[in-house]
Amino acid sequence: MKFHDLAILIQSRMGSKRFPGKSMVHIGEYSLLEHLLIGLKQYFSVSNIYVLTSNLSENKPIINCCKKLKINYVLGNENNVASRYYEFLKQNKRFDLFFRICGDSPFFDTELILKSYEEMKSSKRKLDFITSLPNKGNPQGQNIELFNKDVFLSNYKNFKNNNHFEHVTSFFYQNINQFNYKFSSTKFKQYNYERCKFSIDIKSDLIFMTQLHNLMNKKPYLYNLEELLDLAYKIK
Repeated sequence: MKFHDLAILIQSRMGSKRFPGKSMVHIGEYSLLEHLLIGLKQYFSVSNIYVLTSNLSENKPIINCCKKLKINYVLGNENNVASRYYEFLKQNKRFDLFFRICGDSPFFDTELILKSYEEMKSSKRKLDFITSLPNKGNPQGQNIELFNKDVFLSNYKNFKNNNHFEHVTSFFYQNINQFNYKFSSTKFKQYNYERCKFSIDIKSDLIFMTQLHNLMNKKPYLYNLEELLDLAYKIK
């Protein structure tokens, strides 16, 4: 399957308040960002993958990581994360859809992108986005956020507060009845949103994810979400 109209946009920066420099913290052989990018490269062309970081000099390790893996990167505003998406999408007209991922999600299940893309393209009604966020359908670090580019661009002017600019898609969820959307959820029978988390916000998250990595007997990017949840429930 070709994905000429899909941009996979990863937001990443070194200046996290709760865990500074976390993007370059290692689990095993690779940093968090490297794990994510290596996994994405197994299924997508580098022409689909872009890291959106900020123009602060402290983000040089992220730029170096992208160069090492031959991944595209774009520099933008440090605090207005949504503007990074807006400027990129405005300038790259060939993309009709974008999938948003945070760079602190090292073991992201790439199948989630493939499945949501297929759903969006085959939907009988035109969808503005497919998401697992408002309904907590997937654990943190495995969220689905596939958006129609034009819907994002046309609504950016309505963003009003810091939450909209920092969290990129929160405006759409706060005004969800204005849009055509589809919720997505994992089918894992024991799933409990509060129990498992696959993103790293604080140092204790890193401990859990390292334990998860230690249980793996194949490459991290070969695990789908249900397999990751099965492993995670062996830890907690």
